Amino acid sequence: MGEITEDGKNIMLSVHDGVGFNVAMMPSNGGELTTLVSSEFLDTHVECSLAGDQILFLTTRNGNSDMGIASMDGKDQKILTNSEGDEYSCQWTPDGKSIIFTREDSSADLMARDMASM
Repeated sequence: MGEITEDGKNIMLSVHDGVGFNVAMMPSNGGELTTLVSSEFLDTHVECSLAGDQILFLTTRNGNSDMGIASMDGKDQKILTNSEGDEYSCQWTPDGKSIIFTREDSSADLMARDMASM
């Protein structure tokens, strides 16, 4: 599943390259697919910030499902969580200041992460 950027010019999606799933972008009117976040692991569930400057994604780089973030060009990648549980369903809040997500360990909990503390 893809996500259209706020300006409507691009589609962000997760694509399989034969090794892992990567975060990629392509123009919404067609054209070249550009890989932005690449690893041998699963990088999926792409969400664009409302300001259009960051990509939120899920990654298995630490062995389980954690949240990652990168600038829109794929640079400045950072893993935001590293818990024993798995993070799912991450989404920006409407004001763009926090991320809401589900963490599943012994139970499933709805969590919020303030981006100012990152």
